[in-house]
Amino acid sequence: MKVNSGAKVANLNADKLDGMDAGQLQGFHTLRVTSTDVTTLASTGNRNGFGTASCQAGEQAISGGVELRSGQLDHIFYSQPGGVPTVDPTTGQITGWKSSWFTDVDSLVRIYAVCVS
Repeated sequence: MKVNSGAKVANLNADKLDGMDAGQLQGFHTLRVTSTDVTTLASTGNRNGFGTASCQAGEQAISGGVELRSGQLDHIFYSQPGGVPTVDPTTGQITGWKSSWFTDVDSLVRIYAVCVS
């Protein structure tokens, strides 16, 4: 069994997700990580949190994630645990990363995106 085949696979699902094949990924010149911190104050009745880390114009997100910076892990419930891509409806490009959650304690959540151009 050969794991690293050089054969091109038509309509590969990963290519459909980001609109690029592996050869195009190598053509990027810069890689930058951007992040957004969101404070959710459950103590004031604001229990729903959401946030987006956005790439700059001309950049495209290739990955992202979510991190609980403060709060109690067993008191926060992510509806999108690792976050999901933000897709531009006009171009279909991934322009950032977003997540949403519900918490019953005050918390600080960081959403980040890995952006390339």
